[in-house]
Amino acid sequence: MRPGVYVGAAILLLTAAPLLGQQTPPRPRPDSARADTAITRVVAPRIDSVRADSSRLRVQPRTAFIRSLLLPGWGQISAGATKSAAVFIGLQAASDFMLVKTIKKLNDARTIERGERSSIQDTLFRSLTTRGDTATLHKYQNTPALLQPVLDSLAPTHGLVVSRTKQREDWITLAVFWTLASAADAFVVAQLSDFPADVMVEPRSGGGMLLRIGIRARRPW
Repeated sequence: MRPGVYVGAAILLLTAAPLLGQQTPPRPRPDSARADTAITRVVAPRIDSVRADSSRLRVQPRTAFIRSLLLPGWGQISAGATKSAAVFIGLQAASDFMLVKTIKKLNDARTIERGERSSIQDTLFRSLTTRGDTATLHKYQNTPALLQPVLDSLAPTHGLVVSRTKQREDWITLAVFWTLASAADAFVVAQLSDFPADVMVEPRSGGGMLLRIGIRARRPW
């Protein structure tokens, strides 16, 4: 009977092996799938929030440019660069103050010059009348453009008026320059507001501008 038992056991093993191979693998538990979904939902918003914070600007560069063009320093304040704003506000205020002061002095000099020119003209006409030089007198009266160089050379304040006029033009040019420089600086500051660096523009004592860039870095220890 032993050989028969052995033969029967062998037949059972041969028939059971294919049946075991046809069985499908077990499906994952729904609990693990829910856990993975929960982890994804928690991690994804954190990544999105970090990207949004790093790409957000305090003010748009174009807006900062227009603000500083209207009022120097306004765009820098909007972008958070208070030191740069203070520099440009001070420079613009000094230029505007000197411009107003020069215009006032120019007006005073012109008032004095008008009085001198009127007095010199009356004296010249009386002198020509006394000498009987009616031809020269009529020439100056009919052509005032010929009389202007004579009055300019005889008026003591004419040189001061010319000097004040040049000073006024210089201060106007400088005031416009600081306005444009402030607008350009505000555009750059707003563009780099999300960059981990400090950008500063400082005037040099000998003329020109000094650009400083400092990059913030963490210590390795």
